[in-house]
Amino acid sequence: MPQQVLARKFRPSKFTDLVGQEHIVTALSNSLKNNRLHHAYLFTGTRGVGKTTIARIIAKAMSCEKGITATPCGVCNNCKQISNGTFIDLFEIDAASHTKVDETKEIISKAMYPPSQGRFRIFIIDEVHMLSKHSFNALLKTLEEPPEYVKFILATTNPEKLPDTILSRCLHFHLAALSPTLINEHLAQILDQENISYEPEALNLIANNANGSIRDSLSILEPIITFANGKITSEITTKVLGVIPQSAINKLLSQIVKDERAAVLKTIKSIIDKTNDIKEIIKQMMSTLHEISIAQVVTDHITSLNPELQNIAQTTTPNQIQLFYQIALKGLQDLAFCPSAEQAFEMICIRMLAFKLDTTDPSKKFKVQAVDRDLNNNTQNNGVTKPVADMTARTETNHKQDKPVKTKTNVNDSKNKAYASSSSMLNLSPDSWEQVSSGLNVVGMTKALLKNTSFNSYENDCLVLEVNKNQAALFNDSHKNRIEIALKEMFNKSIKVNVNITNQEIDTPLKKAEQRAITKKQKAKEEMLADDNVKSIMSKFEATLSDVTLKE
Repeated sequence: MPQQVLARKFRPSKFTDLVGQEHIVTALSNSLKNNRLHHAYLFTGTRGVGKTTIARIIAKAMSCEKGITATPCGVCNNCKQISNGTFIDLFEIDAASHTKVDETKEIISKAMYPPSQGRFRIFIIDEVHMLSKHSFNALLKTLEEPPEYVKFILATTNPEKLPDTILSRCLHFHLAALSPTLINEHLAQILDQENISYEPEALNLIANNANGSIRDSLSILEPIITFANGKITSEITTKVLGVIPQSAINKLLSQIVKDERAAVLKTIKSIIDKTNDIKEIIKQMMSTLHEISIAQVVTDHITSLNPELQNIAQTTTPNQIQLFYQIALKGLQDLAFCPSAEQAFEMICIRMLAFKLDTTDPSKKFKVQAVDRDLNNNTQNNGVTKPVADMTARTETNHKQDKPVKTKTNVNDSKNKAYASSSSMLNLSPDSWEQVSSGLNVVGMTKALLKNTSFNSYENDCLVLEVNKNQAALFNDSHKNRIEIALKEMFNKSIKVNVNITNQEIDTPLKKAEQRAITKKQKAKEEMLADDNVKSIMSKFEATLSDVTLKE
């Protein structure tokens, strides 16, 4: 007899065999026991969580020769035929290959005939979201009011693609992705039945890489069993999966915490040599930091960590672990912008070495310092440390200090001080308006509107601006209030803003900037045309100078 794949061999045949999904099993069992059957069921969820399996169990429960039951016998002819896929009144349809409206009409025509062998004609439509719009419309009336002997069971991974008219006619059940713990336990049961020995750490790796899918976990397990030849170890599993052993991540974090810089670089190289999936390495590092953080918050969990991680949890402050996690998270987000993934990973580890929280003073636990040291030297240069402004800003804002720390330096703040210190800027005028408007501390739509205003007058602390009628509708009181606040910050006095609407063309900062750009471009063009080399090339090849090639 040919070998069956694990996903088919261990497919559940009754509700009690299902892994997880207790809420759905309870609801369906109660409806079957009380003979309260719906004419259309919809099962949604990610791949490999049991949508089609539950559909087949329902078909058995409705068709079992012993009667409608939540526990089909599995031995009668109807149950056996459903398991073998030969039951004449059960139609399993793959919507991905039956998208046309004519094929949907064929389904509807089959639904008009009474069952030949069972109690119901049951239609299981998998990936139902693949049906075309016309197919849904054709199916709609039959799905709403089918004959009493017809049951529809729909399954899809993308319920958001289903029309609301279909959703409203079905009893909807969402199957949740399974936790790694449940998957781990299920894999252990299967391996025990198959008489295959295993290491718990290996099953953890498989469960974590299955992304909540039982079928995916079994698909991963298949090649590992073949490769292992009798015993599944974490070493074999990491090789097949192409992941780094957890021990390597633990070792790297331990070296970072101990500030063993040369050892860190050596471990990084060793990790990179074993895999090129840097993204997964960073995620694995973040998961480990997450486990350490939980153990520090809930101390009862610390015993679940291995000794190396326990040591990190006990010798490193929770704040430092949080900082490490944020550094890894930021590095993962920036991965696409780095010259290479390997370089990104190295920089994440170097940042963890560089940014250490100053815990000498309990009142300043979140003060970050960057140690100005050579990576190959374990001593500080002159013992001097340098504060890192950005990292300090992110952490110190959450904790009260005896002396407040400035958290962020806005570029416009320095501009505002420059303007305020100049007495000439207090006399607002048409000539100064472009410079003033660009220096005001506003952003977004308010900034864009300012660029389209023109100076009209300034008297008695009242600034009058002109706006073209095309922009007037956007210039509401909210934008005016923001401009008034920004003017007060710049000039240290309250200035009221009024807006005049005009149909005429006005000389705005935006137009002035555009005109300068045109002039600059024209000047560059003239200089290029005056160049002897350019003249020679144009003459020899009968070429012309394209404006597209000219940039600021």
